[in-house]
Amino acid sequence: MKHTSFIREQNPDAKVYVVYRDMRTPGLYEQFFEAAQAHPLNFLTFGQVVSVEKGVGDRLAVTVEGSLLGETIVIQTDMVVLATGMVPNSADGEALRALKDAELQVRKGESESQRAEAARTAEALKEHRGT
Repeated sequence: MKHTSFIREQNPDAKVYVVYRDMRTPGLYEQFFEAAQAHPLNFLTFGQVVSVEKGVGDRLAVTVEGSLLGETIVIQTDMVVLATGMVPNSADGEALRALKDAELQVRKGESESQRAEAARTAEALKEHRGT
């Protein structure tokens, strides 16, 4: 999604097509996604890019299968940016679980010492919030 912003900075009138298989935008990135999605010259579609070939003139023909429309789409474009998927770090997953558990203990801990310990743990793990 960040490529839409980079392209838009250089050419505000560019049509930007984003083809995705799995779009995840946790935390604050959801607002970024919604802003990109709302732009009238950004076109987002679910599908799989199966080929990029020479198109008409100097353009490239991007073939997309499995779209929500249920048909093969061919997009004529000037540039193609291929982005790799992100794989979450399992350590972040463990830290997120520990942070959520600590925040729950801060609110519902049985004793003051439990709540204080949980508050220290939550403070130490707060950088994982929103990831």
